[in-house]
Amino acid sequence: MSMIEEVALSDTSSTFRRAGSNEYAFRVPTPPRIIIPPPAHNLVEALESHRVTKVEAIDDTGPDVSFLASINDGELPTQGAGLDWTYEKRRDAQMVMPYIYLGPHNAAKNRDFLSQEKITMLLAVKHAGTPVNAAARVANEMGIVFQTVQVRGSQDLIASFPQITRIINTHLAQVQERVRNGELPLQHGTVLVFCESGNEKSAAAVVAWMMEMFDLDFLRAMQFVQCQRFCVNFDDSLKIVLQTYGDILDARRQVAAAKQGTALVANPVGGSTHGAYHQVGSKRTIEDEDDDMEMVYAPSDDVLRFQGRDYVPFESVD
Repeated sequence: MSMIEEVALSDTSSTFRRAGSNEYAFRVPTPPRIIIPPPAHNLVEALESHRVTKVEAIDDTGPDVSFLASINDGELPTQGAGLDWTYEKRRDAQMVMPYIYLGPHNAAKNRDFLSQEKITMLLAVKHAGTPVNAAARVANEMGIVFQTVQVRGSQDLIASFPQITRIINTHLAQVQERVRNGELPLQHGTVLVFCESGNEKSAAAVVAWMMEMFDLDFLRAMQFVQCQRFCVNFDDSLKIVLQTYGDILDARRQVAAAKQGTALVANPVGGSTHGAYHQVGSKRTIEDEDDDMEMVYAPSDDVLRFQGRDYVPFESVD
C-alpha cells in the first residue's frame, strides 16, 4: 500500500508561493489555551463584594438555601493559601466556604478532622470503579451522610454538575431545618467534597457549585477555589468543561428570566459576557427604523484580528 504525501495547494501553484521558509502543519487544530491568572491578594475586592449577599440556584425547583448568605455574616474566607502553602497540606482538606470543604480521600477518612470541623456530609466525586469504601465506613460509624457521584470523563462531569449542586443544597437545607427545630447542636451543615487527590474532579465540582450559586464566571470561581486550596489542578480539559458550563448557566439564567417576564441579552461589548446583561425593552416600532439608518457599525472581528500584522503568508510569483 503506497503512502500519499500531503502537498499544500500553494506548493503546486504557478501564481503564489509561500513567503519565507515557513512550514505547514498537517494536524488537527487544538483549542486555544485558557490562562488562569494567579489569585489576587485582594480577591474579595476582585469579586466585587466584601460579603455574600445572595445565594440561590438559578431555578426555583430546588431547596431554599438563601440562609447561607447570613452564615459568618456573609464574609468570604480568603485564606491566601499560596502565601504559606506547604506540600503536606495537599493531604488535608481546606475550607472554601464555611459550609463547603474541599480535599482528598485521605481527609474523608480522618476522624479527628471530620469531628473538629463538624462535617455533616461526605460527597465523593469519583471515577467509576474507584473504591471509596474506607470513607464510607468512617461516615457510617460517625453518623455522617455519605453520597457518591460517579463520572467517567469530562462529558460525564459536566452533566453531573447540576446533580452535585442539588445534593449539596438539599443536604444543607435539611440540616438547617433540623437546626431550627433544635434537633442538632450546630449552626449549619458542612459538606466535604472530595476525590482521590482533591485537586481535579472534586475541585471542578466546587467551582461549578460556586458559579451557579454566586453567579461567578469560571475564571473568578477557579481563582477563588485555588486561593483556598493552592494545589488544585485545572488542566485544559477541565478549563474547557468549566467554561462550557458557564455558558450553560448563562443560558439557563436567560430562560429563567424570560419565564419571569424579564428577558436578558448578553452585553455586546468585547470581553466576557458573563453577568453582563441588560433588560430588553418593548418591541421595535416603525419610528425606530429611522434610527437604524444612523447607526455606526464597528469593524468586523476579522478586520480587528488582522490589524497591525506585517507578516504576509503568501507572495506572488513573478
